[in-house]
Amino acid sequence: MSASNHVNKYLFGELFEQMHGITIDDALSGNKVKMVGIHNERDPGSQWFTPEEHDEVMEKPWSEIHSKLTAPTDPEATVRKYQLVNPVQHFIAGGSLYENAAQLRDLTPFLRNASRANEVPLYRGANRPPAVDSGRDRPLGFTPDRYAAVSYTKDRWDGRGRGQIFKASAGTVKGVPLREVGGNQMYVNKKTKRRDYEWLVLPETIPQEWPDK
Repeated sequence: MSASNHVNKYLFGELFEQMHGITIDDALSGNKVKMVGIHNERDPGSQWFTPEEHDEVMEKPWSEIHSKLTAPTDPEATVRKYQLVNPVQHFIAGGSLYENAAQLRDLTPFLRNASRANEVPLYRGANRPPAVDSGRDRPLGFTPDRYAAVSYTKDRWDGRGRGQIFKASAGTVKGVPLREVGGNQMYVNKKTKRRDYEWLVLPETIPQEWPDK
């Protein structure tokens, strides 16, 4: 089984473009400036301006603003940000799109450099196969605790199973436990203090066709 081909060099890059209408590279270049509530003479109705157009109406130069927005970020803080939002779209949508682009720029090599083959079986409870959810560049959460994965397959109201468990045998995918890269300690069940040692698995290692067992 071949793993999915990641065509975007940034993790979450495709989702970022869907949410903001601009690629991470374009956001990092500073050549496209988003300004809301200002009439665009060149392209009426558009919120996108050139740096020169920005500087004609704003006091502070765009180059200075952009430099601050895209300054180096703390990947461990970004990991904790990822853990606290649901659905994942909120992880990409909140705050300045330029700050988000900088965070993904720094998070991508951080996670890839820290990743390794899973030395234990990992499980994911979901309605769709992992390759569908990961697409071309979205890492996915897995857990070594099958009980934790089962909790994600249950219906919120009546407890009936609605998803399935996807198991990655040891050595079949590549990722990193979030607790090793600055992640907060999360719990499957806060009452019993049952901990969830979530892994973030890289999309390029997720098989296109998941084994039945």
